[in-house]
Amino acid sequence: MKLSLVLLLSGLLLGCRQQSTDERTIIVFAAASLREALYEVASIYEAEKDYRIVFNLAGSNVLARQLAASPSASDLFISADTSWITFLDERELLANESRINILANALSIVGHPSTKVAIISPCELQFAMFGTLALGDPRGVPAGRYAKAWMSSRVCGEHSLWDHLREKVAPASDVRGVVQMVRASPKVLGIVYASDVFAYSDRIKVIYNVPSDSTDILYAAARMAASPNPNAATDFLRYLSSESAQRVFASHGFLTA
Repeated sequence: MKLSLVLLLSGLLLGCRQQSTDERTIIVFAAASLREALYEVASIYEAEKDYRIVFNLAGSNVLARQLAASPSASDLFISADTSWITFLDERELLANESRINILANALSIVGHPSTKVAIISPCELQFAMFGTLALGDPRGVPAGRYAKAWMSSRVCGEHSLWDHLREKVAPASDVRGVVQMVRASPKVLGIVYASDVFAYSDRIKVIYNVPSDSTDILYAAARMAASPNPNAATDFLRYLSSESAQRVFASHGFLTA
């Protein structure tokens, strides 16, 4: 995303925040892969605490750059990896000692429900009949970086799985974009989070589940130092690690951090 567009979006979000005087509203910038789980967690929290949670969901890289340009646009940031939390931390934009790891995840290779591709081991992908491998853009999207790292670690003959398939890779802006590409064509395979399989189980087909110990996928969260509603934000951040919230995340296919 171009910087000018990031600044524009951040300005609009900041404007919305400045117009709101409701101290019971918490703005959360969160990774798109958390959509369904976070909506459910928020609905439970809102009923218990009489707060209103408003989400801005997108790729963690996009959100981090928005917050770097406009740190007070959000109360909390939840990233699909720790590097984008570190990106903001290094710029001293996070509240001291508020950073926590809240979830873990795994990867799955998926296809259109009508795909004929079937594999037992990941190296068989180099011989499978498909045209495109969709994944989050490895240059910034956490799901894509995890996928590339895992593929690079799998040696298939004289080369890594990544080297064998890199010419087929089609990058997406976030992991939900990968799902859309897979759903659109039987010729496309994709690498998504295991939690996305839960969200789209009736619309995509699992080809291979990557063992969770083959990756190191962590979701991290922190309160923004410039949070307009710090006390409420801290309370919701604490709730994300609670037993109640963790049960909801588990029901959507996430793992404990």
